[in-house]
Amino acid sequence: MLVYISRIKLFAPLCCLLLLGNIQTLWGQDVEGFWSGINERIQSGEYLKVSGNVQAGLRYNSINGIGARQAPFQANLNAGLLIDILGIKGPFAAAFSSQNTTYQLPAYAFYGFSPSYKWIKLHFGDRSLSFSPYSLNGLNFRGFGMELTPGKFYFGIMRGRLRRERLIDAGAIQNLDPIYRRMGSGVKVGFDNGTDQIALSLFHARDDASSLDLPDSASVRPQENLVLEVQGKKQISDFISLDFNFAHSALSRDTEAPILEDINGGLNGSILGLFKARSSSSYNQAYGIGIKLAPKFGQLSLDYERIGTGFQSLGSLAFLNDTEQFSAGVNTSLAENKISLGANLGIQRNGLSDQAITGGNRLIGSINVGVSFSDRISSSLSVSNFNYTLRQRVSTVPFVVVDSIVIVQSNFSTQAATTIILSEEGQSALTLSGAYQNASSVNGDEIENTAVNSFYTAMAAYSFSQEDSGFNLTVSTLANFTEFNGLNTRILSPSVSAQKSLFGESVKADLGISYSSVSANGDLASTVIESRFGTNWDINDQQSLRFQIVLVNNQSKSSNAQFSNFRDLNGNLFYRFSF
Repeated sequence: MLVYISRIKLFAPLCCLLLLGNIQTLWGQDVEGFWSGINERIQSGEYLKVSGNVQAGLRYNSINGIGARQAPFQANLNAGLLIDILGIKGPFAAAFSSQNTTYQLPAYAFYGFSPSYKWIKLHFGDRSLSFSPYSLNGLNFRGFGMELTPGKFYFGIMRGRLRRERLIDAGAIQNLDPIYRRMGSGVKVGFDNGTDQIALSLFHARDDASSLDLPDSASVRPQENLVLEVQGKKQISDFISLDFNFAHSALSRDTEAPILEDINGGLNGSILGLFKARSSSSYNQAYGIGIKLAPKFGQLSLDYERIGTGFQSLGSLAFLNDTEQFSAGVNTSLAENKISLGANLGIQRNGLSDQAITGGNRLIGSINVGVSFSDRISSSLSVSNFNYTLRQRVSTVPFVVVDSIVIVQSNFSTQAATTIILSEEGQSALTLSGAYQNASSVNGDEIENTAVNSFYTAMAAYSFSQEDSGFNLTVSTLANFTEFNGLNTRILSPSVSAQKSLFGESVKADLGISYSSVSANGDLASTVIESRFGTNWDINDQQSLRFQIVLVNNQSKSSNAQFSNFRDLNGNLFYRFSF
């Protein structure tokens, strides 16, 4: 793969030279027009413009009754800047935090810089790019990238770390498996004239086997992946359009497995020397085709997708493979736009390969309905059993050590909400909402269909606002039920919060209190009272100061010795400067 990486490194500057040196002949843009903005800035003497904001924070924590879960003092710094040098604009974002000495975890540091001028954009640091649904799909990376969009053309390239290594001891707190450091590279070229599109992309990812010292018998092995993809769209007429996406993936599940000799150079071989085929390698395809129709009453769609057995991209969170589905959809509005309707219905077939142990067909679909009963009452409903991967926040109990953000694949989800404006002036409103999701766990890069989890949420909230006095009041009740990794939790939490403007509009004070009843596996585990007080002082148009103190008091109701009473005090001080 060193050959592949060197090709990308040579290909990127060569393309830049070709693009810069042939702008007039290839895209019809004159060189003087391209540099006119810079010349105007030089003549006006405006060489540098900087705007944005910087926020510094100090956090204090004191806990009694259980062992410390974080350092007593922590500092963090966040910055969001827009740097403009002679018209070359570069948004810069950064976040830094001091070290967590309690768990011996390193300080986190996030920074990203994306300067741009005309149709040239560069990326440095922690960035995110999406080349296609089946290759690089919005995954964060730390490295560099470039996007060129002269006229109707597109050229993109990236190289960086997709994830850092995680040692066995580092995951002991939350029972996480070790993972290797993963590096990725990608390139995409395309053409788009507004109605017709065509793009080719190449993505490669490889785990660094030297980043972890694991025995050969370990279940976690370093992997390598190469994905080739072509995607496009054709506007046949004002009434009909066609889009397509074809991807070919080569995956080695163990890069230390023996290399296959005399392998062919085709798509199921070394792929023109870009991939080293091993005894652990496999080749799979994924593709999708869609037809869009535009009648007068709305929009119709017909979609077919097939993801082959074992198809996988290390540039995506995860997605279901060994499946195909056909669906038809409609989007329209009814009753003089008082009702909006979006619906899809189709069939999904699982177990495409002859070796599949389980398989079958299932009806898939989704529906989204929005109804405006009057100017003061509106409702929405959405139901879907399409598969998609997402990051799910798990509501945790105070004594249970569990990662609060997990990756799952949703199998079924539904949400409903109703908002009622109670007063003609809009000062008070009532909101009722509920959601349910059934999802499978994603462990590493694999979807665990046997580990099915359920998440239930229901909320009722009343809000009142008085604009003249700057007073706001919210009373709510939240119910959360989670079945995750064999642990069933139930949290019932009523709360009330208020905010009041003081000394005109320069100072705002807020106060809140919530009570939570926490049950685990059917037994009452604890009751939690959380009190919050904070003030926000707008010193001037550029500066503000925020102070907040939060006290959590947990009373254990369990006879288990590990579930102790504790009190957790947190103080936060934030200073923000905008310019």
